[in-house]
Amino acid sequence: MRHRLLHLSLGFLVLLTPALLRAQSVSGVSPTGGSAGTSVTISGSGFGATQVSSTVIFNGVAGSPTAWSDSSITVPVPSGATTGDILVTVGSSMSNGYLFAVATSNFTLTGSMNTARMFHTSTLLDNGQVLVAGGVDGFAYDTISSAPR
Repeated sequence: MRHRLLHLSLGFLVLLTPALLRAQSVSGVSPTGGSAGTSVTISGSGFGATQVSSTVIFNGVAGSPTAWSDSSITVPVPSGATTGDILVTVGSSMSNGYLFAVATSNFTLTGSMNTARMFHTSTLLDNGQVLVAGGVDGFAYDTISSAPR
């Protein structure tokens, strides 16, 4: 890790780490996950009043912001993005990363669950389907033995 020393006029030396030298900082992302095209709002500071040549990167894939201010950026998840850090670059400075989960596909309805349930388990199967098993119904707490998927 590179460090820089700052000599103050009173003779004190201050050790500055790269994180302290960073001009911009990401403090939050909403939502924290979504598929390509999902609108994401990035909160933080030091982004600059306008985008100019600054960028938003989703785990290595550049996004195309639709709104930009010093403390907030709105950007759709770009096609081809994968789960990883969102970074904001301003000039040659890069922000801290903020984890974002990219959904690779959407759930599709394959059938109706016969009974409303709670206290069940859900398991992602190798074929991509979700197995919902066990639990009790939401009315009389009767045990459910079916396992629709």
